[in-house]
Amino acid sequence: MTEEEDRVANADQNNQLRRQFDPVLTEPIPARMYLKRPPWLDYARAAVFIAVGIGIGLSIPWMRPTPQAAAIAITPLPVRAARAEPAAMPSGGCPATIFSASSVRLPTVGMSVSRWRS
Repeated sequence: MTEEEDRVANADQNNQLRRQFDPVLTEPIPARMYLKRPPWLDYARAAVFIAVGIGIGLSIPWMRPTPQAAAIAITPLPVRAARAEPAAMPSGGCPATIFSASSVRLPTVGMSVSRWRS
């Protein structure tokens, strides 16, 4: 079919559509569509977002539950390890003397350098 034949075949349908929707096309455009929002509105919106963010950030510490007395009294593990009693050590000495230099030989930078020099 050519373009002219399509136009003739659909002429009745096009006329029905025009009768149905021409009144809508002739309605005036609402005045609200011509109005622009004020330029300060964007700045006001940004200021509100910043104020709400700061408010939430400052209120978070007050929203946390208070710690229980038992949780405050617990000594952290590194502090407890540093305060270990000498009586608890296998040799009865302080933690630094458990492994003497003669009993444990660990590779260190100093040992490798001394071997390299000799």
